[in-house]
Amino acid sequence: MQITEIKFLVDENVDFPVVQFLRNEGFDVASVAEDCPSIDDVSILKRAYEEKRIVVTNDKDFGNLVFELNLKAKGIILFRLEDQSSLAKIGALKMVLSSYMEKLLDHFIVVAEGKIRIRRM
Repeated sequence: MQITEIKFLVDENVDFPVVQFLRNEGFDVASVAEDCPSIDDVSILKRAYEEKRIVVTNDKDFGNLVFELNLKAKGIILFRLEDQSSLAKIGALKMVLSSYMEKLLDHFIVVAEGKIRIRRM
């Protein structure tokens, strides 16, 4: 899968340096904080699905929306890191992008310290 095929929508609860990192890597990245601050999670999912974007978030409510309410998503990366710094999130994203690029679409990826869980949606 090529970078040009992958697009992200970064939730406003994820620090802006993560948005900048993804853009610097050549990805098409939309930012909730820039485009539509304070929109609800359902609206974020709807926009991401319509635009074929993977949601990057700290909000575990997206798991409920996708798996319990069966809302559609093109992919979700959920940070569950103890270290919530931008550097930790960027490091985690680097690991996901280098090892699991083919699983970004149509998967729910949970990134925690030392482990990555991937579940097909």
